Parts: sequence; structure tokens; C-alpha cells
Amino acid sequence: MLTKEFHTHANSQTIQERHRKLYEELYRSCPTVVSAPATLLWSPTYAVGPGGIGLISKLPLRIHIGIEPGAQSGISYGPMRYFIPERDEFEDWDTTRCNPLLLEMLAHVAAPYSKGQGARIWMLCEIPWYRGLNVDPLCGASIATAWLLHLGAITPGEVAEFVKMPTDQLASSKAFEKVFRLAWKLDSIIANWLSDAQITFATL
Repeated sequence: MLTKEFHTHANSQTIQERHRKLYEELYRSCPTVVSAPATLLWSPTYAVGPGGIGLISKLPLRIHIGIEPGAQSGISYGPMRYFIPERDEFEDWDTTRCNPLLLEMLAHVAAPYSKGQGARIWMLCEIPWYRGLNVDPLCGASIATAWLLHLGAITPGEVAEFVKMPTDQLASSKAFEKVFRLAWKLDSIIANWLSDAQITFATL
């Protein structure tokens, strides 16, 4: 049996209760914040790509992405933190590890919108990184949704509508199409390979 020190009861609610100041800082600094649940993949990616059935479960952990408007031009990273359950603390992520194409893609999408000229991206990720828990598509979907909301390309009402739609009706949602296309690109950039978009689709 593991000793008490090796076990930390963690779900989104308990993590937020224990680290309330970090969440308050995020929501106070960022007018636009979205969150999405973690996923557990049951079906192998290489089966889904050629057309197999994808099976995914949602986990009681979330990623929170915020957009902080800036007075200066350019898109950059703000505080980017991920949870370490063994230490019950958030650790700063080294943003130099991220492909620079991600910020370039966001700048390209923002070009037609005056609102996107200056911004910082914040993150609080309750899912531990580097453990095969599908963080790449989760980040892609959350950043895409937050960014398009920030730009005014989609509305909160449209997001609330498509997240409740049956799967066979999603193709009729222009807002879903905008988010999904950008999220798929960001997932591929973060993962450094062409994603099959299975988890990206399930996250949305």
C-alpha cells in the first residue's frame, strides 16, 4: 500500500480550491477565458486515422486558457502553468519549447481584426504534462476557441450552441467549423506532426 504522501486527491474542483489565487489572477487579468476537460483515449490513433471508431472518455480535470489584451503590438505568452500532482503545485512551462509557428498562426488569423494586434496567452493546465494524457489537442482546441472569441470571430452564444449539438448536426455550424479548423492546425503545430483530429473533435 502506498503511503499517504504518495497520494493526492485531485480533480478540477479540489485543485481550484487549493490554488485559488492562481485562478483569481487568471480570471482577473483575462477578459476572455475558456476551459475544456481532459480526455482519456481508448482507441488507438492509428486505427481512427483510416476511418475506425474513436472512443474517448472525459476526465475531471480541465485546462484554462485566457487572452489578456495588450497595448503593444504582437502576441506573446503570459504565465503558462501545468499541475504536478506529486507536489500539489503548478509549474511554469518553458514556452521556448513551443513551435514558433503557433504564435505566427494566431497572428495570421488575427490580421483582419484590429483587436488581435496585441495580446498575451495565459494557461492553467490541471492535467500533468509529458504523460501521454493528450494535452496537445486540448491546448489546440482551447487556444483556438479563446482566440476566436477574443477577436470577435465567434460569440459565446455560438459556442454554447455547438457544444450541445448532436454530432451529425455540427457540420451545419459555421462557428464550429471556424474553431475546429484552427484547433486542428494548432494541434498539429504543437505536436509537430499532422494530427488526425480525433481528440480535437472530441474536445470541442
